[in-house]
Amino acid sequence: MRQSCHALLFLALLAIPAGAQPEEDGPIQTRLFGALQTLVDKGRIDSGTGYGAGAEISTRIQPNVRLRLSLHYDVARLEQPDVLDEWNWDYWQTTYIPFLPGASLAQINHDLVYNSSDSIYAAVFEPSQRMNELRIALGLTWEVPLGRGLTPYIGLNGGLDLYRRGLQMEEHWIKRFDLDSSRAGLDYDYAVDVLHFAPPKKGKRLFAMPVIGLRYAVSSSVDLDGALHYLFYPSRSTIAGLEKMFNISSDSEQWFPFKSKAMMTLGITFKY
Repeated sequence: MRQSCHALLFLALLAIPAGAQPEEDGPIQTRLFGALQTLVDKGRIDSGTGYGAGAEISTRIQPNVRLRLSLHYDVARLEQPDVLDEWNWDYWQTTYIPFLPGASLAQINHDLVYNSSDSIYAAVFEPSQRMNELRIALGLTWEVPLGRGLTPYIGLNGGLDLYRRGLQMEEHWIKRFDLDSSRAGLDYDYAVDVLHFAPPKKGKRLFAMPVIGLRYAVSSSVDLDGALHYLFYPSRSTIAGLEKMFNISSDSEQWFPFKSKAMMTLGITFKY
């Protein structure tokens, strides 16, 4: 009997695939998600909202701890007063506005309107800016399975943000024609719209990103995953050594107009 048991045990061991490990030894998970974001510490910005998407891969390094590597891409529209004063747009400041008769650069930058002294020309200026961010993050999360498919988690990530801040100027011009004031119908306004693009501001920032989330298992291989993220960009004065290590120039902070934001993500996690 004992020999039969030994034989069955030997056959069972042979049936296990080579390299097989218990699930808790480090299963891989991948996550795809969409995101909505809003500014928290706005800095020089009045308001800013946007959207994004990303992907993440993680592996278990302890029974309840995961190591995560993620890639996020965000696009946000920013509202900012007097953005033209900050931008240092050479074409706008030294070529375009001085070309307009009687134009005051400071007045146009603040009021965003122009009227020629002869009342023939009038314009309304509408600047708008967007922020594009590509973030690479590495971090740890701690999971607390509750049963019934629910797994809340908390984590801390940090990484490198590559940003591109763009400004475009939409102009609405009117030229007034006074052909014959003695006859009705001969006076008219000619309207034209013009679009200018300023040279973008680019740079790199380091960030920290705590996260709290919840996964719900819809099957043995798929989870729904929702999370709240807080992104904080430390000032250069506090992490100067790290910024030098990553070859981040001082003007990267100068052209980055806000200090923190919140992000909500919703995605699908695939378990292997």
